[in-house]
Amino acid sequence: MNARTDPQLLRAYAEGRSEAAFAELVRRHIDFVHSAAVRMVNDPHLAKDVSQGVFVALAKDAGKLTNHPILVGWLHRTTRNIAAQTVRTEVRRRHREKEAAAMNESPETDAEWEQISPHLDAALANLSDADRDAVLLRYFENKPAHEMAVILGISAEAAQKRVSRAVERLRENFAKRGLITGAAGLAGVLSANAVQAAPAGFAALVCGSCLSATTFSASAAAAHLTLTMMKKTLIVTAVAAVLTGVVFYQQHDSRAMSQGLPPQAVPRETLGGGALTEQLARAKAAKPPVDRAKELERLKLKWLEIGDRNDKISEQETLAKESAELLLCGREMIDLLKFLKDHELEGSNFTLSNSVEWLFKTARAAEARELLVELPETANVLYEGAPGQGGEAYRDWWSRAAGKTCPEDEFESFRAALNCKSCATEALYGRNERRLTSDPQAAFTSSLEAYRSGIPTISGRGGVTVLFHVKAEQAAKVDFQKWEEQLPPDVQDDEPRPPHLDEDAFTVFRRKLFWNWAEIDPAAAANHVMANPDRLAPRLMEEIVGGYSSYKDRNAIIAWVGTFPEGPYFDAAARSAASYARGTPGIDELIQKVQDPKMREEAAKRAQVPLVNPNTR
Repeated sequence: MNARTDPQLLRAYAEGRSEAAFAELVRRHIDFVHSAAVRMVNDPHLAKDVSQGVFVALAKDAGKLTNHPILVGWLHRTTRNIAAQTVRTEVRRRHREKEAAAMNESPETDAEWEQISPHLDAALANLSDADRDAVLLRYFENKPAHEMAVILGISAEAAQKRVSRAVERLRENFAKRGLITGAAGLAGVLSANAVQAAPAGFAALVCGSCLSATTFSASAAAAHLTLTMMKKTLIVTAVAAVLTGVVFYQQHDSRAMSQGLPPQAVPRETLGGGALTEQLARAKAAKPPVDRAKELERLKLKWLEIGDRNDKISEQETLAKESAELLLCGREMIDLLKFLKDHELEGSNFTLSNSVEWLFKTARAAEARELLVELPETANVLYEGAPGQGGEAYRDWWSRAAGKTCPEDEFESFRAALNCKSCATEALYGRNERRLTSDPQAAFTSSLEAYRSGIPTISGRGGVTVLFHVKAEQAAKVDFQKWEEQLPPDVQDDEPRPPHLDEDAFTVFRRKLFWNWAEIDPAAAANHVMANPDRLAPRLMEEIVGGYSSYKDRNAIIAWVGTFPEGPYFDAAARSAASYARGTPGIDELIQKVQDPKMREEAAKRAQVPLVNPNTR
């Protein structure tokens, strides 16, 4: 087995054109890339084209990626970009015919996998880079915690915790799409189905085509270098000319002053360089106000020129910041986002919308908040369509980012000035996310009250669930039991709710609460559930075991669950442990103790162990 890391292999190929190194990269990642491509284009034949395109891009960009420690993240992003282009040009007209039903899927694919698979890559793309890398390394690359720790440069315990949090956020993304899946099962489903073997011989085919596609690069690179050096020479010459003019004028002014004359006694134009004088004067003049309408048209052309090409990602990010600084949070920014959406530049649209959060961390945050306040309420809804089907309101998202960064002494006036009620609520969610460090109890209560008010926002219940991501240093200030008691009962929940409230929302709140609680104090979380059978369902033990498993090894999981009294709470805990301790000695004995036959069968399926007797214990 080749022990060299991805960066080492990339460097060997980039610097020495080592075909063996590139072949190892293809062998190592072909299954992951091909599986992602199949999910994205829904056609096994097109998936091969997409996969080849990804590795061609890898061969061309190898030199740029030698210092990229987590190659799998780049591969997933590139696969998604190329797949999107492929879908736009070749797949749409055939999509209705459902030709992709003959994909290389097992007839035994879990129903849960069939449900989430079409949405998996979009949900992954919505995660932060750190969360996405954690999920990809753990469940797509099958890296154990200690290997993840080396790659990420953190401890094994921190790596496990990062994976658990990332899975929670991934599940939240699914929930926004109406796909409810349990944390305990999601990890198992990903491990079992996310990466399937690519067709036999495909790696060799890809390797050959990629290497042949890049043989021309030496001469092309030399020509490009020559042109680049010529451009740099011209630029240096121009700058030198300007500096020479400046020094000349400074010397002229000094001579005039030494003779008792004012610096401008002799017109500079008479000394030559009148055009240069004019340029210097313009440079010193104050910048005129930005014409946002004019800048909008210029930026549209630049975005179209760059497009969603995977080799232009750095340029997209630079242009996104330029666009944010010029348009801030005005109507023109909304128009630009809509323009990108209409031209199917989804990656650019996503990059630009996220740049607004960056904007609120710069010195221009106050200006951005002012323009946000000035937007009419009708600007809130950007596109038509139901939630999850094209309906988006970026103004809500901006309000959240603005609330998170707004100075505390200015927040109430900012929130009151917003013309949109949902934006005002979103701003409150952002502020409460910031307050989680200083006063988590007040932040939770405030967000829960805002959710109960019934004012719809883009984040919806996400505005509350973000508060459950309590960091270790914040835990001492959090009373999880008090938080839980503020929620309605989970077992017999007959509390009437207004129609606008999501019936499943409080279940999601409690599920996340117990996951986070278990990461910090699993015993207290488990005891609280078992002590309140009149209001808490046994299924919450699955979340507790999931939270506990985020920082414990598999043997510890089995040992801890084995201490629970047999019954419905134990059954739920053992079924959850089956997902996290698969392949660990002792898991089969634990499963045999499950009393409920259906749960015992499900646990055995998750752990991939046979039942001694499926019908009796």
